[in-house]
Amino acid sequence: MKPDPKMQNAVKAAFPDLNILFAAGEDVSVTVNTPGWQHLMSLLEEMIAEIDSKLDSGHAPLTQAEYAMWHGRRGGLAGARDAAEAILHRYAAELAAQKAKHEGDAEPSLNGGSK
Repeated sequence: MKPDPKMQNAVKAAFPDLNILFAAGEDVSVTVNTPGWQHLMSLLEEMIAEIDSKLDSGHAPLTQAEYAMWHGRRGGLAGARDAAEAILHRYAAELAAQKAKHEGDAEPSLNGGSK
């Protein structure tokens, strides 16, 4: 899934240099694969599900302010996951682009000569 464009723009602004982006991508990759991150995400997903249930319940209608508050809280709870996904998405895309660029430069020509 492609990250939200606003989050993608924030990642570009936060990590404008490829070396910094690659270091951040590697660090985030390690982080999201730890048991602690998985536990944290499980808790946040549970809290998001509770909010979704409240928003979808159809019991008492919510005021515009209540609706905005619950959606704001939901977005905040999902923020860490969304930020990690956006960093990893840009990291993977840039890494693939750099690999393709360098592998293209390293391919021998068919006639045995240099490019």
